[in-house]
Amino acid sequence: MYLYHITYASRLPGIEDDGLLADQPRSIGSGAYDSHRGGRVFATEQDGVFFWYARAEEWAEHNSDDLLEDELVPVVLRFSDGFAESEDEEGTRDARAQAWIVSEIPPEEIEVWDGEGWSTLDAELDIESALVDLNDDESDPWWTFSHSHENPLLPSSEDFDD
Repeated sequence: MYLYHITYASRLPGIEDDGLLADQPRSIGSGAYDSHRGGRVFATEQDGVFFWYARAEEWAEHNSDDLLEDELVPVVLRFSDGFAESEDEEGTRDARAQAWIVSEIPPEEIEVWDGEGWSTLDAELDIESALVDLNDDESDPWWTFSHSHENPLLPSSEDFDD
């Protein structure tokens, strides 16, 4: 099993060098979680990726006129769930999906979604292809169709019945 962490493309060089560390800048930009963060690293199960990706995208769009130029493209990282230390109750409540406080993650244990598959952090990443358009009905991000159970943040199949 994997856990997922959302961050921005601009932060990948530091993560490639040092991994995910508790003293890094907040990952998804929102100041709303600053007091809760307390020098911890957070992750989510697959069902929470949509929520956290959308939050990261909203913050980036609010703070940048050009996500690509500013490298504020949200990117999804994954690593083994063996790094989970304890439940993040606030994150779980907000995303309505299991969230975790995790140990510091070494770079060799982290993969990044490149828009087509999982790559190591040292692979060349085309951040434009890694950008997911959450409003594009023609393409589904990987996390919208591979859940083991329904994501409460996404429409259920019953919503589409006649």
